[in-house]
Amino acid sequence: MTDGHVVMKDGKKMMMKEGMKIDKDGNMMDKDGKMMDKMMDNSSNEGMMMMKDGKMMMMKDGQTMMMEKDMTLSNGTKVMMSGEVMMKNGKKMMMKEGMMIDKNGKMMDKDGKMMDN
Repeated sequence: MTDGHVVMKDGKKMMMKEGMKIDKDGNMMDKDGKMMDKMMDNSSNEGMMMMKDGKMMMMKDGQTMMMEKDMTLSNGTKVMMSGEVMMKNGKKMMMKEGMMIDKNGKMMDKDGKMMDN
């Protein structure tokens, strides 16, 4: 699709991030040509949250949409609509443009690298 969405073989859509690539076999790579972590495959894409244009977005039913409410993730991390993230241990941080967090609390920076949190 020309808008950056990719249709997976199960029919669900995923929004590609700046610099991502797909080879002829359907393997996704980051802007440096490294294979994307399983975090970005469609099976775990549901519930993924991302700071985009200063707004918190999330994947729901294969579509990217604005977060509608604060979320508590499976590991106890809380993600606020403002982009503030509060870990289970009380540590707080603010999501920056392009950062992502999955439904299990795993975070990636804007370049797709896993972050320690």
